[in-house]
Amino acid sequence: MFEVPALIIYLNIRLTSFFKQDETRLLNGSYPEFTDCFQQTLLVWVPCGFLWLSAPFYLYHLLNVDGVTRPHSFLSVAKTFVSGVLFFLSIIELLRDANNKDDEEANKRTHNSLFVAHSLKAATYLLTVVLIYLERIRGFVTSGVLFIFWFLTLVVSIIPFYTLIEQDVYHKDFFRFSIFYVYFFLILVQFVLHCFAEKITRRGYYELNTKQCLEVESSFLSRLTFWWMTGLIIIGYKKPLEEADISELHPRDKSDVVIPTFDEAWKKEYAKHEKIREFV
Repeated sequence: MFEVPALIIYLNIRLTSFFKQDETRLLNGSYPEFTDCFQQTLLVWVPCGFLWLSAPFYLYHLLNVDGVTRPHSFLSVAKTFVSGVLFFLSIIELLRDANNKDDEEANKRTHNSLFVAHSLKAATYLLTVVLIYLERIRGFVTSGVLFIFWFLTLVVSIIPFYTLIEQDVYHKDFFRFSIFYVYFFLILVQFVLHCFAEKITRRGYYELNTKQCLEVESSFLSRLTFWWMTGLIIIGYKKPLEEADISELHPRDKSDVVIPTFDEAWKKEYAKHEKIREFV
């Protein structure tokens, strides 16, 4: 009966300690300084939590899409390789912290948060490897879920990026300093790789010299900013558009998809109208 209020009080205390413990250093210091506990909890939980919460829905979508398997490409191999390296870096950090014998009782909570953070990151990077593989098998050329995940991971990594420099960790713990900046570089590379789309693989017969739909073969970032329309706009600015300049319709907008959907909706509405007429 009192479990929920107790949980709320506990969370309130924890959050208060997050934001008030070092409020002076955060707001009045020479740089925005966050505690190690904050960096190893919230900054890790936000991007990883997003991916794990999205994973069941995204996996269901991937497993129920009938796509054409893409051949291995530089982009897919590079994405898989970078995620694999990030996984092993997290394992190395996990083993290093697990074997750290200098941990005192005062730092026990921070040590535990480090252990959880490295474990969560390792599991999350392993999940990205699985998702990248399934995307290739199902013929996906881009991924909005992974793009957002890498973007969030890159953004939250900015805080430890400048914190390690300001705290002169280079002289205190060179191994930790080196590992993090290799990690940050790989996160940046992974984000850049997800800004581009894979080459689409067609299935069945299609007319020669026809342009594939520009939106279908564009990346998530390009779709988000409508950058995939830029080429067509430039052509239209230079000269009147011709039929050869126009690409195919998006598969969802073609008549073989739209007409059955419309016909089904029409029949339902017509049946409702006939029932009403019977009672009048």
